[in-house]
Amino acid sequence: DVYREEHAMLGEQDFGLWYVNTEAQMQERYPDEVRRRDLMLRGEIFRSFHWRPIAGDSGRDLGARVWAPWHDLCQRFAGQAVVLVGHGTWATVFMKVVLRWTARFYEEHFRVLHPPNGAVLCFRAPSTPLRQLMLHDHAYGPFIPGERCDF
Repeated sequence: DVYREEHAMLGEQDFGLWYVNTEAQMQERYPDEVRRRDLMLRGEIFRSFHWRPIAGDSGRDLGARVWAPWHDLCQRFAGQAVVLVGHGTWATVFMKVVLRWTARFYEEHFRVLHPPNGAVLCFRAPSTPLRQLMLHDHAYGPFIPGERCDF
């Protein structure tokens, strides 16, 4: 029995003005934002997870948005196999939230753990969203991006 649904909260991170302007346009129109981004990328002012582009989402914003569908999935599909397909940054932040990664771990491993767009994430939903998160109950086993989903 297969159930398919699109969830509004599963949208990709919004990079605000960076989506509608080229790098050259950003440098011309929003030079302070470009400097702020560059300082962030070098780790001089704050880490990337906390950077919020103008009119966009920070990783922290996306993490808050990820929690609602995770909670919903756990309530509706406890103990069942769940497959999510999503954008790469969204999938990475989803893993951060579900597996309780720190912002530092996320940033240090982002490039290695970042699945491609259209990534398939497989896992067995715990009975409550906090069960795996708080108790690290590996009986349910976290999903593993790129691995087969044989439940």
